[in-house]
Amino acid sequence: MATALHSKPHRDALTETATRHCSEVPFRLLDTNEAAAVLDIGRRTLQERVEAKEIACIKIGKCVRFHPDDLADFINRNRQKAVGWKGSK
Repeated sequence: MATALHSKPHRDALTETATRHCSEVPFRLLDTNEAAAVLDIGRRTLQERVEAKEIACIKIGKCVRFHPDDLADFINRNRQKAVGWKGSK
């Protein structure tokens, strides 16, 4: 006999809740190829930065995904001021 956890009304409620929350999310998680393209680096370099914990990632099973804000954080942390350029102060 199925438990209450696996009953159809319960699953429908979970699906509805998940759908409602997902529709409110204004971004899409990026895969390794897309994240590497955003950063203009190779996949292996991206993987090395993840292993060094320099770039945050989200693991879903065997899949690795990246939140756009985490990529922006990495970019901002590594931004350097221009020195010696004409017009720089």
